[in-house]
Amino acid sequence: MPGTWGTLPAVALYWAMSGWSAWAYAVMLAALVPFGTWISDRALTILGGEHDNQKIVIDEIAGYLLTVAFLPFTWTAALVGFAWFRIFDMTKPGFIGAVDRDVKGGFGVMADDLAAGAVALVATRLTLWALAGLG
Repeated sequence: MPGTWGTLPAVALYWAMSGWSAWAYAVMLAALVPFGTWISDRALTILGGEHDNQKIVIDEIAGYLLTVAFLPFTWTAALVGFAWFRIFDMTKPGFIGAVDRDVKGGFGVMADDLAAGAVALVATRLTLWALAGLG
């Protein structure tokens, strides 16, 4: 469950960044990928090189922030995005699992969570759209 706990600070970041322009959010997310790759590489070296060590959580933060990218902050969006991201990150269906198995190093740590975040982004928007239609 470290990934779940590691994702929680990302919810706070989503709230804190809710006033940011789409451009600023995109720049931050784009910068987070190479920074997260670098820091994950360093952490893997320090922690003994285990693939996707559970002590590394910057990947969860990046994946969740991709999930909720460009959505206005609401608790519904935050929780729906959290649920979908955790589901796809934990189960790693289809190509997400392939990315997890095949991509190594710091980028590998980041890549499967970004893939999960991209799929969760679509699922989150579809869920929010469906919920809006029910209201």
